[in-house]
Amino acid sequence: MKKILNFLMVMLLVMGLGMASVMTAFQAEAAETAETAGETVSAAETVLTANQDGEAAADASMSASGIYDEADLLSADEEASLLTKLEKYSERYSADIAIVTTDDAGGLSAQAYADAYAEKIGQSMSRDEYPGILFLIDMDNRQIYMATQGQAIQYYNDRRIDKVLDNCYNHITDGDYKGTCDAFLKGVRDYMGRSTDRSARMDAFGVLLRLIIAIVIGAVVTFAMVFRRGGRVTTNSQTYFDASGSHLDAKEDRFMNRTVTRRHIEKPKSGGGSGGSGGGGVHVSSGGGTHGGGGRSF
Repeated sequence: MKKILNFLMVMLLVMGLGMASVMTAFQAEAAETAETAGETVSAAETVLTANQDGEAAADASMSASGIYDEADLLSADEEASLLTKLEKYSERYSADIAIVTTDDAGGLSAQAYADAYAEKIGQSMSRDEYPGILFLIDMDNRQIYMATQGQAIQYYNDRRIDKVLDNCYNHITDGDYKGTCDAFLKGVRDYMGRSTDRSARMDAFGVLLRLIIAIVIGAVVTFAMVFRRGGRVTTNSQTYFDASGSHLDAKEDRFMNRTVTRRHIEKPKSGGGSGGSGGGGVHVSSGGGTHGGGGRSF
């Protein structure tokens, strides 16, 4: 009976330690992957407005979600197919989603054009508002660009933006404009509404799996400790020690000096190996809106 009680006590102890180690690893993983973006101010020359006529306010005739194929890259059937997906995702995630094409950026960079267009159609100006995302195919600057607004800035960090742009790049270089837009919408489906913090995305199955592993390890260790216990220990540190024939010399180490060598380690550039540029962090447009995003040349 005593042996069984000892077994149960050790079992509970090991299980507790196992669960504690799981939670510690869980928190460490979340902290390691927590990512933040520093804000920088973008100095675009002008703000894009409806028909380039100088108006600063959002165009009331345009929706914050939709397809604006100003470069006429899509057929009517392609546009209808893309619009069906876009509206479905917009409703599912309560987000503004826009696809824009242009062959005349009016002297603006792809980033400045996308930011200004998002503001023109009424997407969020503050990072605390509802999510908005705009995908631009800029035939003038030969770039694809994603602009994120509102809460979408939290969902699309540089790493996720680069992944979406990588998929889009594989299609844009072949002149497959519908495939490019489909790849963008897949990125909306994959990441919209999902935090970049792993701790917020771990489901119950992942936690349960780790708990089961901890219990199994605890059970194995417990059985090994209980059933491999021998008889009473009759020896100690003095059993084989001969005091009359042993001599211990004193020894000490003294610290003399320390030499430190420093060298600069270059950080790897983000964005894969195709095209130029990548995720660009968070910035403020010349119109005063807060945007995230990134682009890729083709």
